[in-house]
Amino acid sequence: MSDTERRETQHGPGARTAPANELAVARDIRHDVVHAASTTRLLVQAMRRIHFDDDSRRLLDGMERCAHDITAMMTEVPDIEIPGVIDLAPLAARAGENTKLMFRGTVTTAVEPALVRAAAVDVTRLLNNLLENAVRAAMPNGTIELSVANEGSRSVIRLADSGPGFLDRTNGTGIGLAVVAALSVKLGGELMLGRSSLGGALIAVSLPRVDGDRPLAHGRSQT
Repeated sequence: MSDTERRETQHGPGARTAPANELAVARDIRHDVVHAASTTRLLVQAMRRIHFDDDSRRLLDGMERCAHDITAMMTEVPDIEIPGVIDLAPLAARAGENTKLMFRGTVTTAVEPALVRAAAVDVTRLLNNLLENAVRAAMPNGTIELSVANEGSRSVIRLADSGPGFLDRTNGTGIGLAVVAALSVKLGGELMLGRSSLGGALIAVSLPRVDGDRPLAHGRSQT
C-alpha cells in the first residue's frame, strides 16, 4: 500500500498505520454521532416548552447532559478527519431543516455553494451551536434566519434571530457562543456579533474561500 493510501493515527503505545478506508469510516461515524447528539439537544430545547412536572424536567436535564457529554467525548478524540474542501451549503441547509422540525416559529434558510477548507464535523458543530442559541433566544414563536453567502475572498455564515439580543439574554447563550468562537478560530475564520434586522442577535462567521484547492486572495467581510 502506497503512502497516499494510508494515514497514521496515534492511539498510545503500539500505534499503527490505519488504511485510508478505515479512517473514512471513522470520520463518517464521528460526524453522524456529533450530529445525532446535537439534534437530541435541539429536541430537548423544544420539549422544554411543554409544562412537565419536576421529575420529567429532571429527565430532560439528564438527556441534555448526556448529549452534551457525547459531543464533548467526540471532540476529545484525536482528529481523524483531515480538513478538505467542502461545500457549506448542504451542511447549512440540513441544519436549517432539522431546526424547522423542532421549532414552532419561522426558520428561513438561504444558501449558495460556498467552498472552504474544513472538516465537516467542525462546521456541523458550529452550525448546530449557532442554531441552538437562536432557538433559545427566539422561543417559542420567533423568527430565525440562516444564510450562507460568498463575499469576496470569504464565505460567510450568518444567523439572525428575533430574540432580545445579547445584552438581555439570561438563558445560557454564553456556552454556545464560546463553542462557536473556538470553532471559528480552529477553522481560520472570524466571528462577528451585531444586532439583526429582526431585532435580536446577528452572528456571522467568515471563513476563507477556496477555488479548487487554493485559497482566494486574502480579504475580510463585513456584517
